[in-house]
Amino acid sequence: MFTKLMQLIVADFLLMIAAECYAQYNPILMIGTNRPNSHYEVLPQDVRSKCTRAIGPYKTDPFVVYAHIRKSSYEYYAEWGTNKNRKDDEYDQGATLLEIHGRECKSWELEGTLMAVPPRNGYHGSTSEARLPGDDSPTEDSPLVRHFVFRSAEEESLLREFIRDTIYRAIKTYGGDTPFRAVACKPQEELTDSGFIVVLQELKSYCSRAPGK
Repeated sequence: MFTKLMQLIVADFLLMIAAECYAQYNPILMIGTNRPNSHYEVLPQDVRSKCTRAIGPYKTDPFVVYAHIRKSSYEYYAEWGTNKNRKDDEYDQGATLLEIHGRECKSWELEGTLMAVPPRNGYHGSTSEARLPGDDSPTEDSPLVRHFVFRSAEEESLLREFIRDTIYRAIKTYGGDTPFRAVACKPQEELTDSGFIVVLQELKSYCSRAPGK
């Protein structure tokens, strides 16, 4: 029992380090303790109102939008907010994915969606509605973490589109392609794969193109 507990503690610690490394090496989605640039767009008030329950009963500073995409009857926002608990005055900073479908709004940690992987046996057919990976997705385990698995090639394509929107917004936030590339396109060995496979593929694709393309 003690050995199993220690294994879980070590696994959690390594995953935390991986997330922090990812935040340092990838300025697109600063997951961890890094606060995003203040020039990001603020989450629209109508979305805040619709997603009040999903976000939680907290006093909050303005949430900022990393990415936004709409697919069929689903709409997604990647947002960052600082939640101040009214009771114990503690702060909780983090990146969240909001899924809006009709009048329903759900939320979960953004990291899980960004760490989604293709199925090991490949894709077989397509889903009726492509959605970003989330809590109702199939999963598979790696030595350190449980990954969401894409339900179709269309879902993988949707996440890539979502990440490209994030890059576009980051370029605007940094004031243009040149200053963004200066921090985003680090030497290849620094783009350590910390489990965010698709994100890093899209970032490397962006960095391999000529500026302005």
